[in-house]
Amino acid sequence: MSYEVMLRYGERSAEVPPHLEGITSLDHRRDSEGNICFGNNRAELNFTSNYSGLLNDYLHRNGLDWLHGKKAALTIERLEYAIEQLGTEKDEDPWKPTMGNVGHALSILLEWARIHPDAIWKVF
Repeated sequence: MSYEVMLRYGERSAEVPPHLEGITSLDHRRDSEGNICFGNNRAELNFTSNYSGLLNDYLHRNGLDWLHGKKAALTIERLEYAIEQLGTEKDEDPWKPTMGNVGHALSILLEWARIHPDAIWKVF
């Protein structure tokens, strides 16, 4: 099981700088020259459920569900706190529930929240 976290304006995803986080081989598009490009500019990130324990401990006792329905601006302070506690040093295994892996993933959400403070989090 995993969690899909999105930052939205109604039914439309907020646009963010292109990223490869959470990208699968199915997520691609063709550029103007017909080359296949991997990446995504939608504020959408998949979290492995392996991270649940640390998210419950450092973000909120309800983990990522705490974000759901909240305006991004109202989550910035809590995201900053969690990242400060967890750090952002990634392990070579992105599925491993290390503090750094979780902090890194949350740092992406924090960046998006700062770019789109009026957007609303959706967590599925």
